[in-house]
Amino acid sequence: MNAARWQASFDESYRHWIETAMVFAGQGRWIPKGTASRFLASHPAPEHPAKNWKLAVGETCAEETLQCHFDKLNAQHLTQQKVACQQFFATVEKNPLTDEQIQACVCMDDAVMVVAAAGSGKTSTMVAKTGYVLHQGLATPEQILLLAFNRATADEVGQRITEQLKDVPRVEKVRSNTFHAFGIDVIAKATGKKPSLAPWVDPSNPGADVREVSDIIQTLAQQDEAFRHDWALFRTVYARDVGKWGQPDEPEAYGNGVRGFRTAGGEVVKSKESAPSRTGCSTTILPMNTNAPTSMQLPTTNTGNTSPTFTIPTPICTTSTSLSTAKGSRPGSSRAIWQA
Repeated sequence: MNAARWQASFDESYRHWIETAMVFAGQGRWIPKGTASRFLASHPAPEHPAKNWKLAVGETCAEETLQCHFDKLNAQHLTQQKVACQQFFATVEKNPLTDEQIQACVCMDDAVMVVAAAGSGKTSTMVAKTGYVLHQGLATPEQILLLAFNRATADEVGQRITEQLKDVPRVEKVRSNTFHAFGIDVIAKATGKKPSLAPWVDPSNPGADVREVSDIIQTLAQQDEAFRHDWALFRTVYARDVGKWGQPDEPEAYGNGVRGFRTAGGEVVKSKESAPSRTGCSTTILPMNTNAPTSMQLPTTNTGNTSPTFTIPTPICTTSTSLSTAKGSRPGSSRAIWQA
Protein backbone atom coordinates (compact mmCIF):
# COMPACT_ATOMS: atom_id res chain seq x y z
CA MET A 1 0.00 0.00 0.00
CA ASN A 2 2.87 2.36 0.77
CA ALA A 3 4.25 1.88 -2.74
CA ALA A 4 0.88 2.75 -4.26
CA ARG A 5 0.53 5.88 -2.14
CA TRP A 6 4.09 6.93 -2.97
CA GLN A 7 3.44 6.51 -6.69
CA ALA A 8 0.16 8.43 -6.54
CA SER A 9 1.79 11.26 -4.61
CA PHE A 10 4.70 11.42 -7.06
CA ASP A 11 2.39 11.35 -10.08
CA GLU A 12 0.44 14.31 -8.72
CA SER A 13 3.61 16.29 -7.94
CA TYR A 14 5.08 15.43 -11.34
CA ARG A 15 1.92 16.52 -13.19
CA HIS A 16 1.84 19.84 -11.36
CA TRP A 17 5.58 20.34 -12.01
CA ILE A 18 5.16 19.75 -15.77
CA GLU A 19 2.18 22.13 -15.94
CA THR A 20 4.20 24.81 -14.17
CA ALA A 21 7.05 24.26 -16.63
CA MET A 22 4.71 24.74 -19.59
CA VAL A 23 3.48 28.04 -18.16
CA PHE A 24 7.07 29.09 -17.48
CA ALA A 25 8.12 28.28 -21.06
CA GLY A 26 5.19 30.10 -22.61
CA GLN A 27 2.83 29.07 -25.37
CA GLY A 28 2.78 29.88 -29.07
CA ARG A 29 6.48 30.58 -29.40
CA TRP A 30 9.80 28.80 -29.74
CA ILE A 31 11.19 27.55 -26.43
CA PRO A 32 14.98 28.15 -26.27
CA LYS A 33 17.35 25.39 -25.19
CA GLY A 34 18.32 27.10 -21.95
CA THR A 35 14.73 27.24 -20.69
CA ALA A 36 14.89 23.82 -19.00
CA SER A 37 17.93 24.66 -16.87
CA ARG A 38 16.50 28.07 -15.97
CA PHE A 39 13.23 26.48 -14.87
CA LEU A 40 15.01 23.86 -12.75
CA ALA A 41 16.96 26.59 -10.96
CA SER A 42 13.72 27.92 -9.47
CA HIS A 43 11.51 24.82 -9.61
CA PRO A 44 13.36 21.66 -8.48
CA ALA A 45 11.98 18.40 -9.80
CA PRO A 46 9.86 16.24 -7.45
CA GLU A 47 11.55 13.21 -5.93
CA HIS A 48 10.11 9.72 -5.83
CA PRO A 49 10.42 8.13 -2.36
CA ALA A 50 11.57 4.76 -3.71
CA LYS A 51 12.80 5.23 -7.29
CA ASN A 52 15.43 7.25 -9.09
CA TRP A 53 14.36 9.58 -11.89
CA LYS A 54 14.96 7.12 -14.72
CA LEU A 55 12.85 4.40 -13.09
CA ALA A 56 10.13 6.84 -12.11
CA VAL A 57 9.87 8.83 -15.35
CA GLY A 58 11.97 7.23 -18.07
CA GLU A 59 14.58 9.86 -18.91
CA THR A 60 17.99 9.99 -17.27
CA CYS A 61 17.38 13.32 -15.51
CA ALA A 62 14.77 16.01 -14.98
CA GLU A 63 16.35 18.41 -17.47
CA GLU A 64 16.18 15.77 -20.20
CA THR A 65 12.50 15.21 -19.40
CA LEU A 66 11.76 18.92 -19.74
CA GLN A 67 13.73 19.18 -22.95
CA CYS A 68 11.76 16.28 -24.46
CA HIS A 69 8.52 18.13 -23.71
CA PHE A 70 9.91 21.38 -25.10
CA ASP A 71 11.22 19.68 -28.26
CA LYS A 72 7.73 18.33 -29.00
CA LEU A 73 6.22 21.78 -28.54
CA ASN A 74 8.91 23.33 -30.75
CA ALA A 75 8.21 20.79 -33.50
CA GLN A 76 4.52 21.69 -33.37
CA HIS A 77 5.35 25.40 -33.39
CA LEU A 78 7.60 24.99 -36.45
CA THR A 79 4.84 23.20 -38.34
CA GLN A 80 2.34 25.91 -37.45
CA GLN A 81 4.69 28.71 -38.50
CA LYS A 82 5.40 27.10 -41.87
CA VAL A 83 1.68 27.34 -42.59
CA ALA A 84 0.99 30.70 -40.98
CA CYS A 85 4.00 32.43 -42.59
CA GLN A 86 3.98 30.53 -45.88
CA GLN A 87 3.59 33.68 -47.99
CA PHE A 88 6.40 35.47 -46.17
CA PHE A 89 8.86 32.57 -46.47
CA ALA A 90 8.04 32.25 -50.18
CA THR A 91 8.57 35.91 -51.07
CA VAL A 92 11.02 37.44 -48.59
CA GLU A 93 13.91 36.59 -50.95
CA LYS A 94 14.11 35.96 -54.70
CA ASN A 95 13.70 32.22 -54.19
CA PRO A 96 11.37 30.55 -51.66
CA LEU A 97 13.15 29.44 -48.51
CA THR A 98 13.98 25.78 -48.06
CA ASP A 99 12.77 23.79 -45.06
CA GLU A 100 16.22 24.13 -43.47
CA GLN A 101 16.19 27.90 -43.95
CA ILE A 102 12.69 28.17 -42.48
CA GLN A 103 13.74 26.14 -39.45
CA ALA A 104 16.74 28.45 -38.96
CA CYS A 105 14.39 31.44 -39.06
CA VAL A 106 11.83 30.03 -36.63
CA CYS A 107 14.36 28.53 -34.20
CA MET A 108 14.98 31.00 -31.39
CA ASP A 109 17.49 29.06 -29.32
CA ASP A 110 20.01 31.08 -27.33
CA ALA A 111 22.58 30.24 -30.03
CA VAL A 112 21.89 28.98 -33.55
CA MET A 113 24.65 27.97 -35.96
CA VAL A 114 24.00 27.55 -39.67
CA VAL A 115 26.69 25.65 -41.57
CA ALA A 116 26.40 25.76 -45.36
CA ALA A 117 28.52 26.11 -48.48
CA ALA A 118 29.19 29.40 -50.21
CA GLY A 119 26.23 30.61 -52.25
CA SER A 120 23.77 28.25 -50.59
CA GLY A 121 21.68 30.99 -48.97
CA LYS A 122 23.18 31.93 -45.59
CA THR A 123 22.74 35.65 -46.27
CA SER A 124 19.16 35.04 -47.42
CA THR A 125 18.54 33.22 -44.15
CA MET A 126 19.87 36.20 -42.17
CA VAL A 127 17.59 38.58 -44.05
CA ALA A 128 14.59 36.26 -43.67
CA LYS A 129 15.21 35.65 -39.97
CA THR A 130 15.40 39.40 -39.39
CA GLY A 131 12.08 39.85 -41.17
CA TYR A 132 10.48 36.95 -39.30
CA VAL A 133 11.57 38.31 -35.93
CA LEU A 134 10.24 41.78 -36.75
CA HIS A 135 6.93 40.55 -38.19
CA GLN A 136 6.35 38.32 -35.16
CA GLY A 137 7.16 41.14 -32.75
CA LEU A 138 9.95 39.16 -31.11
CA ALA A 139 12.31 42.17 -31.22
CA THR A 140 12.40 45.78 -32.32
CA PRO A 141 14.65 47.01 -35.15
CA GLU A 142 16.91 48.72 -32.60
CA GLN A 143 17.53 45.37 -30.88
CA ILE A 144 18.85 43.59 -33.98
CA LEU A 145 22.53 43.57 -34.92
CA LEU A 146 23.95 41.72 -37.93
CA LEU A 147 27.71 41.27 -38.24
CA ALA A 148 29.88 40.36 -41.22
CA PHE A 149 33.60 39.92 -41.73
CA ASN A 150 33.95 42.54 -44.45
CA ARG A 151 32.34 45.83 -45.35
CA ALA A 152 30.97 44.64 -48.72
CA THR A 153 28.97 41.84 -47.10
CA ALA A 154 27.75 44.08 -44.28
CA ASP A 155 26.56 46.68 -46.80
CA GLU A 156 24.86 44.02 -48.91
CA VAL A 157 22.98 42.59 -45.92
CA GLY A 158 21.88 46.05 -44.82
CA GLN A 159 20.69 46.96 -48.31
CA ARG A 160 18.75 43.72 -48.76
CA ILE A 161 17.04 44.14 -45.39
CA THR A 162 16.02 47.70 -46.25
CA GLU A 163 14.67 46.65 -49.65
CA GLN A 164 13.04 43.34 -48.74
CA LEU A 165 11.55 44.51 -45.43
CA LYS A 166 10.54 48.04 -46.41
CA ASP A 167 7.02 47.41 -45.07
CA VAL A 168 8.41 47.06 -41.52
CA PRO A 169 8.34 50.35 -39.57
CA ARG A 170 11.81 51.72 -38.68
CA VAL A 171 13.55 48.83 -40.45
CA GLU A 172 16.42 51.22 -41.20
CA LYS A 173 17.26 51.02 -37.48
CA VAL A 174 18.50 47.45 -37.92
CA ARG A 175 22.29 47.60 -37.67
CA SER A 176 24.54 45.81 -40.13
CA ASN A 177 28.24 46.18 -39.31
CA THR A 178 31.57 44.48 -39.63
CA PHE A 179 33.02 42.93 -36.49
CA HIS A 180 35.73 45.59 -36.45
CA ALA A 181 33.31 48.50 -36.78
CA PHE A 182 31.11 47.12 -34.02
CA GLY A 183 34.09 46.55 -31.74
CA ILE A 184 35.40 50.07 -32.30
CA ASP A 185 31.95 51.47 -31.55
CA VAL A 186 31.73 49.52 -28.28
CA ILE A 187 35.17 50.75 -27.19
CA ALA A 188 34.27 54.33 -28.11
CA LYS A 189 31.07 54.23 -26.05
CA ALA A 190 32.83 52.61 -23.09
CA THR A 191 35.88 54.89 -23.02
CA GLY A 192 34.56 58.05 -24.62
CA LYS A 193 37.31 57.89 -27.24
CA LYS A 194 37.16 56.18 -30.60
CA PRO A 195 40.30 54.10 -31.16
CA SER A 196 42.21 54.34 -34.40
CA LEU A 197 43.60 51.41 -36.33
CA ALA A 198 47.33 50.86 -36.63
CA PRO A 199 48.73 52.24 -39.91
CA TRP A 200 49.74 48.77 -41.07
CA VAL A 201 46.12 47.52 -41.04
CA ASP A 202 44.80 50.48 -43.01
CA PRO A 203 42.63 49.17 -45.89
CA SER A 204 44.07 51.88 -48.13
CA ASN A 205 47.52 50.31 -47.77
CA PRO A 206 47.04 46.72 -49.02
CA GLY A 207 49.76 44.28 -48.03
CA ALA A 208 51.03 46.42 -45.17
CA ASP A 209 49.73 43.95 -42.58
CA VAL A 210 51.60 41.05 -44.19
CA ARG A 211 54.80 43.08 -44.37
CA GLU A 212 54.48 44.10 -40.72
CA VAL A 213 53.95 40.53 -39.54
CA SER A 214 56.87 39.43 -41.72
CA ASP A 215 59.11 42.01 -40.05
CA ILE A 216 58.02 40.86 -36.59
CA ILE A 217 58.73 37.22 -37.42
CA GLN A 218 62.09 38.02 -38.98
CA THR A 219 63.13 40.09 -35.97
CA LEU A 220 62.14 37.35 -33.54
CA ALA A 221 63.94 34.73 -35.62
CA GLN A 222 67.13 36.80 -35.56
CA GLN A 223 66.98 37.43 -31.83
CA ASP A 224 65.72 34.09 -30.51
CA GLU A 225 67.17 30.78 -31.69
CA ALA A 226 64.34 28.82 -30.05
CA PHE A 227 61.72 30.86 -31.91
CA ARG A 228 63.66 30.40 -35.14
CA HIS A 229 63.59 26.63 -34.72
CA ASP A 230 59.92 26.54 -33.68
CA TRP A 231 58.91 28.76 -36.59
CA ALA A 232 60.66 26.50 -39.07
CA LEU A 233 59.02 23.45 -37.51
CA PHE A 234 55.61 25.08 -37.61
CA ARG A 235 55.90 26.20 -41.21
CA THR A 236 57.15 22.88 -42.54
CA VAL A 237 55.33 20.34 -40.37
CA TYR A 238 52.44 21.70 -38.36
CA ALA A 239 51.06 24.39 -40.67
CA ARG A 240 48.96 21.88 -42.58
CA ASP A 241 46.03 19.59 -41.95
CA VAL A 242 47.32 16.38 -40.37
CA GLY A 243 44.19 14.47 -41.41
CA LYS A 244 42.34 11.81 -39.45
CA TRP A 245 44.11 8.99 -37.68
CA GLY A 246 44.14 5.76 -39.65
CA GLN A 247 42.84 7.33 -42.85
CA PRO A 248 45.01 8.02 -45.91
CA ASP A 249 45.61 11.64 -46.85
CA GLU A 250 43.70 12.87 -49.88
CA PRO A 251 45.84 14.58 -52.55
CA GLU A 252 45.36 18.33 -52.55
CA ALA A 253 47.22 19.46 -55.68
CA TYR A 254 48.24 18.39 -59.18
CA GLY A 255 51.32 19.42 -61.12
CA ASN A 256 53.83 18.02 -63.61
CA GLY A 257 51.88 14.81 -63.90
CA VAL A 258 51.94 14.24 -60.13
CA ARG A 259 48.87 14.23 -57.90
CA GLY A 260 49.80 14.88 -54.29
CA PHE A 261 50.79 17.69 -51.93
CA ARG A 262 52.30 21.10 -52.64
CA THR A 263 55.51 22.17 -50.90
CA ALA A 264 56.34 25.68 -49.72
CA GLY A 265 58.34 26.06 -52.93
CA GLY A 266 55.33 25.25 -55.09
CA GLU A 267 56.43 21.75 -56.15
CA VAL A 268 53.88 18.92 -56.03
CA VAL A 269 55.12 15.73 -54.34
CA LYS A 270 53.39 12.39 -53.79
CA SER A 271 53.23 12.37 -49.98
CA LYS A 272 53.02 14.79 -47.06
CA GLU A 273 56.08 13.17 -45.54
CA SER A 274 58.25 14.21 -48.47
CA ALA A 275 56.89 17.75 -48.68
CA PRO A 276 59.08 19.25 -45.91
CA SER A 277 62.26 17.66 -47.24
CA ARG A 278 61.63 19.02 -50.74
CA THR A 279 61.22 22.57 -49.49
CA GLY A 280 64.97 23.03 -49.07
CA CYS A 281 66.72 21.99 -45.86
CA SER A 282 69.78 23.25 -44.09
CA THR A 283 71.23 20.95 -41.43
CA THR A 284 73.10 22.12 -38.38
CA ILE A 285 76.33 20.09 -38.26
CA LEU A 286 77.28 18.91 -34.79
CA PRO A 287 80.65 17.43 -33.77
CA MET A 288 80.79 13.64 -33.86
CA ASN A 289 82.81 11.51 -31.45
CA THR A 290 84.39 8.70 -33.48
CA ASN A 291 86.22 7.01 -30.61
CA ALA A 292 83.68 6.75 -27.80
CA PRO A 293 82.93 3.08 -27.00
CA THR A 294 79.33 1.96 -26.81
CA SER A 295 77.57 -1.23 -25.75
CA MET A 296 75.70 -3.04 -28.49
CA GLN A 297 74.26 -6.48 -29.28
CA LEU A 298 76.61 -8.43 -31.54
CA PRO A 299 75.44 -11.10 -33.96
CA THR A 300 76.62 -13.74 -31.45
CA THR A 301 75.09 -14.38 -28.05
CA ASN A 302 77.85 -12.36 -26.37
CA THR A 303 77.60 -8.69 -25.66
CA GLY A 304 80.74 -6.59 -25.68
CA ASN A 305 82.22 -3.17 -26.38
CA THR A 306 83.08 -1.93 -29.82
CA SER A 307 84.22 1.35 -31.35
CA PRO A 308 81.61 2.50 -33.87
CA THR A 309 82.38 4.70 -36.81
CA PHE A 310 80.76 7.61 -34.97
CA THR A 311 78.23 8.40 -32.26
CA ILE A 312 75.64 11.16 -32.27
CA PRO A 313 75.61 13.30 -29.14
CA THR A 314 72.41 14.22 -27.30
CA PRO A 315 70.40 16.07 -28.38
CA ILE A 316 70.44 14.72 -31.92
CA CYS A 317 71.39 17.31 -34.52
CA THR A 318 68.60 19.67 -35.49
CA THR A 319 67.43 19.99 -39.07
CA SER A 320 65.72 23.25 -39.97
CA THR A 321 64.03 24.14 -43.21
CA SER A 322 64.72 27.32 -45.07
CA LEU A 323 61.81 29.24 -46.52
CA SER A 324 64.05 31.17 -48.88
CA THR A 325 64.50 30.43 -52.56
CA ALA A 326 67.69 30.72 -54.56
CA LYS A 327 67.07 34.44 -54.93
CA GLY A 328 66.60 34.90 -51.19
CA SER A 329 62.84 35.42 -51.16
CA ARG A 330 60.09 33.33 -49.65
CA PRO A 331 58.03 31.58 -52.35
CA GLY A 332 55.08 33.73 -53.31
CA SER A 333 56.39 36.83 -51.55
CA SER A 334 58.59 39.78 -52.38
CA ARG A 335 60.79 39.19 -49.35
CA ALA A 336 61.84 36.44 -46.98
CA ILE A 337 59.87 36.04 -43.76
CA TRP A 338 62.58 33.88 -42.24
CA GLN A 339 66.15 33.24 -43.31
CA ALA A 340 67.81 29.97 -42.33
